[in-house]
Amino acid sequence: MKKVVLTYGIISGVILGGVLAMFIPLLKDGNDYMEKGMVYGFSSMILGFSMIYFAIASFKKNNGTVSIKQGLIIGSLITLIGCFMYACAWMVIYSNFAPDFGDKYADVMVKSINASTKLSDAEKAKQVEEITSNMTLYKNNAFYRFGMTFMEPLFVGVIISIIASLILFTRKKQTPSVA
Repeated sequence: MKKVVLTYGIISGVILGGVLAMFIPLLKDGNDYMEKGMVYGFSSMILGFSMIYFAIASFKKNNGTVSIKQGLIIGSLITLIGCFMYACAWMVIYSNFAPDFGDKYADVMVKSINASTKLSDAEKAKQVEEITSNMTLYKNNAFYRFGMTFMEPLFVGVIISIIASLILFTRKKQTPSVA
């Protein structure tokens, strides 16, 4: 299991970090990327975590069977490796290529809040204050930034782990009872 997890976990992390690095030029553009960034981001996460399916299938091929528990363990460990590599890649990108990301992101979010017609002025002011506070912490605290970045793909990896485990688990064959 260790070899499968490490192999596919590293592949997953390289995909996640590599796709993130490919979007560096788009970060310079600011608003246009920020509005579509979630689509790009989640697409790359699904692509990267698709390795979970292949890892569980490889484990099943080599061992003959795989339980839901084993599939979830494999998927969870690959998710952790992928999230760690993704967060490390972002820390390098942030410090070297996009140190103003927090400001650009906050600007886009504030514009979105202010353009909303569903919120009262008090609610808008409260949300703007929260975003400003969070982005200040994001810019000034590397541990907070790493943790937030680590958690971004975590949910996607967990969901894909569950789905892949349910698809690939080996059902126990019932033996005919002799009467």
